[in-house]
Amino acid sequence: RTLLPHTTLLYYFHKLANVNYEVKVDVKRGDYLLVDETKVLRVNGEYYYLWVVRHYESGLVVFFMLTSLRSGFHVYVILNGIKLENWRDKVIFLHDKASVYKAFSWFNAKHEVETFGKRSLVELVFRSLKHRLASMDSHFTWNSTRNTITRWLKIFFLIYNTIYSKSISISWNKIEFYGGG
Repeated sequence: RTLLPHTTLLYYFHKLANVNYEVKVDVKRGDYLLVDETKVLRVNGEYYYLWVVRHYESGLVVFFMLTSLRSGFHVYVILNGIKLENWRDKVIFLHDKASVYKAFSWFNAKHEVETFGKRSLVELVFRSLKHRLASMDSHFTWNSTRNTITRWLKIFFLIYNTIYSKSISISWNKIEFYGGG
């Protein structure tokens, strides 16, 4: 076990927070994208919902967003936010019974309801995140903004994808970095 000074960790945290990355996954016909949302954070007394889309076959979190409420409109945002190549006619979205997911039908996206089974992999993402947030008393500082939280989550999912992918190994060529440091 290596102990790093907090200042070193903070330095690299700030460097990673400014990195924009895009997850690259080869999507095949019949692949599953697991979708779920959970209430995770409290800032200034307001709760936030975290939406996560995880590719079943690779284990990668391909999309996430933070919202202050849940609605069918957010399904539209998910469909337009996923940056995988040629995925629209190939994938099947698996989700729970929440009424907001009826919006997949509005946008002609293939989807199925599944409470347990494959979809439990997206629940593991939330378990890992909530475990990490527990040490922060499940909330950020009082002056945190949605942008601050999103930057923190971006780094969390970059590290999560690197560690927990089902792939034999994740090479950095699957993640493209844009912008300066």
